[in-house]
Amino acid sequence: MKIEVWSDVYCPFCYIAEARLEKALAKYQKGDQVELVFRSFELDPSLPVDQSYPARDYLALKYQLTQEQAQAQLDAITNLAKEEGLDFRFDQAWIPNSRKSHALLHLAIEQGLGRDMAQLLFPFSFLMVASRLRELSLKQYLKKLWKRLLV
Repeated sequence: MKIEVWSDVYCPFCYIAEARLEKALAKYQKGDQVELVFRSFELDPSLPVDQSYPARDYLALKYQLTQEQAQAQLDAITNLAKEEGLDFRFDQAWIPNSRKSHALLHLAIEQGLGRDMAQLLFPFSFLMVASRLRELSLKQYLKKLWKRLLV
């Protein structure tokens, strides 16, 4: 069986859905025979490629919310993620354009490593993006993820 997963690596709902899918496949008797093919869907192509925004500010701006409304949305998403064993840190997260991350995912797919790269990119997006992007450019960090994948 082949399942095509269309997602944006910076979409929290996509990450939650991917985690649920992985859990379901682990319970499925023939789950190891399922081929997951990751496809790119850029949620916000209007986001400048070399800029990023604090998660709450980005959400407020994109959906015309107050800071309080945006925080309530992020809190609800964080709680939903916790139910799946995921630790989202929106208080520290900065949202970049996902185009470069998708390019890296496509490179991994060409090498037969799409599922593995997706499993690196999703946590990167919600766990490490804040602290690591202050130290490294997105491009540098994506290079580190690629090297980690190939080890």
